[in-house]
This record gives sequence, structure tokens and C-alpha cells, in this order.
Amino acid sequence: MTACPASNAKLASGVAPLRAMLGRGMRVGTDGPASNDGADLRVDTSLARLAGRSVTALTAAEAS
Repeated sequence: MTACPASNAKLASGVAPLRAMLGRGMRVGTDGPASNDGADLRVDTSLARLAGRSVTALTAAEAS
């Protein structure tokens, strides 16, 4: 499954529930050429932390 955080932020379409997705064993990708032409995991982790209101909501190791 692909989470497109930069694209979703631009479109105001919400934040993917990455913590729940990872907890279910889902493999999660990030923005690619079709959605935002980038694959910056910092956007994923920042938005997950914002949505979860916790700096530990998604660690760098979990995002990689």
C-alpha cells in the first residue's frame, strides 16, 4: 500500500493511519513519481507524528 503524504497534504485529503497499517503487518510505501515526484520518508514520519500527537508515533527505523 502506498501512503502519499505530500500529495495528501496538498489536497487536504487526510493522513494515512501508518501506525495502524504497520501494526497489521502491511508494507507501506511513500510518494512516487505519479503522486508527488518524491520519496522523502521525513514527510511520512512528520505527518504520522502530527496525527498521533507523539514524537514516537513512527520511528525512523519503522519508516525505512
